[in-house]
Amino acid sequence: MKRFSLRYTLLTARFDQVWFPLAFWALFVIIGVMRGPEYIMDTTRSYLGAVVPLIGGILSAYAVLDDPALELRFATPITAAQTLLERLGPAFLVQSFSALTFQVFALLLNADFSIYTTWMDVQLAWLVPTLALMALGCLGALAAAQTITGALLTGMVWIVELVARAWFAGNPSLIETTAFRNGSLQGGYLILAARALGLDCGPMSGFDNAKLDAAFFPDGKIKSNFLVNLGYGDPSKLRPRGPRLSFDEACRVE
Repeated sequence: MKRFSLRYTLLTARFDQVWFPLAFWALFVIIGVMRGPEYIMDTTRSYLGAVVPLIGGILSAYAVLDDPALELRFATPITAAQTLLERLGPAFLVQSFSALTFQVFALLLNADFSIYTTWMDVQLAWLVPTLALMALGCLGALAAAQTITGALLTGMVWIVELVARAWFAGNPSLIETTAFRNGSLQGGYLILAARALGLDCGPMSGFDNAKLDAAFFPDGKIKSNFLVNLGYGDPSKLRPRGPRLSFDEACRVE
């Protein structure tokens, strides 16, 4: 067996890696046409954010172990990386084609993608979960030596994702509160990382958030939380560290 054979890859590829994703693509095109331009963005988000990743994960669970000449491939000098690329590559290309062409279809129905900051953000909305579920499906199948295990694992994670998404959908107050809290935590991690590198940090609040947002984020899609100055301070001009409670004063172990 050659190290790479396009003919072999095409002959041993599962046809459901093509018709199965395209069937869902056609179904959502019909749904988009029936619902009309008013709801095309809802249809597009459902297809790109949920259907494309799920199908990619399921196809990846079957891609490697369903190779009819798997034992022969293991007996030849072919690396595992090449095997994964040859078996998962076609599934990823089909999913990419489906996602991109559906975006073209959505644009023909006057879909408004302005909710995403850039074109790359639109692609990341389906690309990241698709790659994650494809990796999960493939690894689950290989670890259990059962294709159905990888498919079920993909489906379970997908369901959990939908449930978690439902917590936030249509609840702007929860979205804002969670985003503000998570943004504050990530800012704290940034300060810890910067201090670990020897940088001095000066977190600040009390500024005019509206003016700062207007200057740096005029599109209104990003809002400021707090500011952090990073650099190397002059030790002779730094204020002494403020008082801190001792461990016994601040904590109680029971």
